Amino acid sequence: GNPGTGKTHLAVAAMKVLMGRGFNGLFYDYQTLLEHIQRGWDQASGSEERRAYQNVLDAEVLLLDDLGARRALEWAEDAIAAIITHRYNHRKPLIATSNLSDPAAGHEVMSGQTPGGFARPGKTISEVIGERARSRLFEMCRVVKMPTVEDYRLRRR
Repeated sequence: GNPGTGKTHLAVAAMKVLMGRGFNGLFYDYQTLLEHIQRGWDQASGSEERRAYQNVLDAEVLLLDDLGARRALEWAEDAIAAIITHRYNHRKPLIATSNLSDPAAGHEVMSGQTPGGFARPGKTISEVIGERARSRLFEMCRVVKMPTVEDYRLRRR
């Protein structure tokens, strides 16, 4: 869905319900996760960055917010595909939010202006995270299409 439609709010609420039932959860913003993984390869980086990738694999429930928020380089596409594949193979829950769409799944590619007035490139999830990761993600997750509404952050002003 578009920015400001409540994707993160809904995902965090779902995570809180699971945590209330005794599951342990981990929240990561997509861009922050990629930065931590990339810095984790540098031996001079802190332990948090070095553990980020393993923590995402090990988390009982993972909430990955804003999936595909930036164009993934090949290494990042591979890392995200590996995370999705690991969680898929180990039947570990994944909650993901994204502004990207997927025509193959019947979700229109949005372009031009969002209801809030922001310009958006018409990228698909496959173009940003790769077809392999997209396929597994769509098999293991239920898609919740958010309504096209004005960005709530702009409405509050």
